[in-house]
Amino acid sequence: MRPADTRPLGGRYNPSRDGASVRHATERRQVRSRASSSPEPSGAAAADPVVNLLLGWFFGFAIAAFQEETLFRGFLQRYLQQRHGRTTAIVGQSVVFTLAHLGYYPVSAWPLLLVVFLVGLVTGWLADRRGTLLAAGLAHGFVG
Repeated sequence: MRPADTRPLGGRYNPSRDGASVRHATERRQVRSRASSSPEPSGAAAADPVVNLLLGWFFGFAIAAFQEETLFRGFLQRYLQQRHGRTTAIVGQSVVFTLAHLGYYPVSAWPLLLVVFLVGLVTGWLADRRGTLLAAGLAHGFVG
């Protein structure tokens, strides 16, 4: 068997040329394949797909929803309300909320943008009525 360093740089492993058995070559491929593949999930996510789903929902929707609620209802709506009144603030933040979601849907899907506008109105009303972002954030998180 030739030493590995005498093969040309970048040369492929050749069992017959290098004197190794086919079995050895197969084992090497399997080890290399396992090393390059992504790790299998472990812990609660691997044991229970429901836990995996709930974690995905929590991180995908709940956290993003609370961030948007803080920006649109917590900051923008309160800012507009101090300057223009309650109704203008709720409608105004809903318009900006809808504009921020334009990239999610094609313009031809305008009915979905109408739904986004209505969600903005409802969550704006909830934030105003309750005086906190918790109810609006939960509603936004469940709607997606």
